[in-house]
Formats: sequence, structure tokens, C-alpha cells
Amino acid sequence: MLKVDLLFVIVISIFFTVHLAYTQKIYSNNSFSSFFIFSVLFLAILVGFNLNQSKENLIKLISISSIFLVYYLLLILLKKNYNRINKFLIHKNWVNKKYTGKDFTFVYWDNDGIIPDYWDEKLAAKPSWLDSALTFLLLLLPISFIELIFVIINALFD
Repeated sequence: MLKVDLLFVIVISIFFTVHLAYTQKIYSNNSFSSFFIFSVLFLAILVGFNLNQSKENLIKLISISSIFLVYYLLLILLKKNYNRINKFLIHKNWVNKKYTGKDFTFVYWDNDGIIPDYWDEKLAAKPSWLDSALTFLLLLLPISFIELIFVIINALFD
């Protein structure tokens, strides 16, 4: 059990690193195929090296390591639908018209107000509130899906 808990901490640490350091690069450089390969290999290696674990621990490992596949799917959905969502919100006057035609910007946000939010200015345009909200969802949703995936896989194998 200790090994699974340690692997959970390691996977979440790697996820935060990918989320904070590489999301804008993956998105802007269209590195989706490389990230997909990483996601599948990460899952396969983590499960492959732990096949001697109990069934419950193995299901936990699959759930935890699938966080990158969920993240990949969310990034693909974002890439395919961002312009449509942005246009819709501009049309409803919920997003300023100056953001017309821009693509997603990953925001490094700081809620204390001392340091303003910032972004990679070389890769992306100034963010709107939509970008900040989507950045937050890109962090929250993959972590939330870990438990859902565990329940689904557990139901399939019981």
C-alpha cells in the first residue's frame, strides 16, 4: 500500500510539472501526438512495473496514471472548441471583443493580488477571463476524474 501511495504522490507531482511547465508549449506547438505517446507510455510503464500488486492496487495505479490521458483529451477538446466557445461568449458580450480571433492562453494565476497573473508572452496573446477559467479547469478536472476512473474500472473487473 505504501508503494501505491508513493506512486500517487509522484504521479501528481509529475502532473503538476506538466500542467505548469508544458501546457502552453503542448498547445501552441501542436505537440499533441508527442504528449499522447508520453501519456500511453507512462500508463504502460507504471502498470507494467507493478503487475505483482494486488488487484485493488493495480486498479488504483491505472486510475492514477490515466490522469495524463484525461489531460490529453481535455487539451484536444480545448484545441478543437476554443474558438467556437470564445466567439459565442464574445457574441453574448461576456468576453471583450478585443479577444476576437485569439487562441487559448495558459494563465499562471496568482490570487493574492500582489503579483498579477502572467502568461508566456512569446507563445500566446493576453488572456481573457475565459483563459483563466479554462486553466483552472485543466488543473481540476483531471484530478477529479481519478476517482471516477477508479469506480468505472473497479465496476468492470468485479
